[in-house]
Amino acid sequence: MSKVMELYKKYLVERDPQQKLKFAKEILDNLLTLQLNPPIWETIRKSTGLKEHEMKEILNYLEEKGEIEIKRAKDGKKLYASTIRSMKRKSKEIPLDMWISRH
Repeated sequence: MSKVMELYKKYLVERDPQQKLKFAKEILDNLLTLQLNPPIWETIRKSTGLKEHEMKEILNYLEEKGEIEIKRAKDGKKLYASTIRSMKRKSKEIPLDMWISRH
């Protein structure tokens, strides 16, 4: 069983809101370390064992708690895959002062 699936099971049974939030953040952090090639949901399932609806549940929970903002289409539909891709890009960004100190 993958680490992400173990975290997801803990997330499901946890009653303490702070711990549940911690597990959800850890799952998202692990997800952002993956190489996410299209189709993104198939890649997530193969790498972590999480199904599409389970990952969407976590993203909705994090949005509900104010930790992230899920992108939306003009018609109001939630764009989960686009949100994950943009979060992954942002996680790779290096602040200018760190970049300068490395070069």
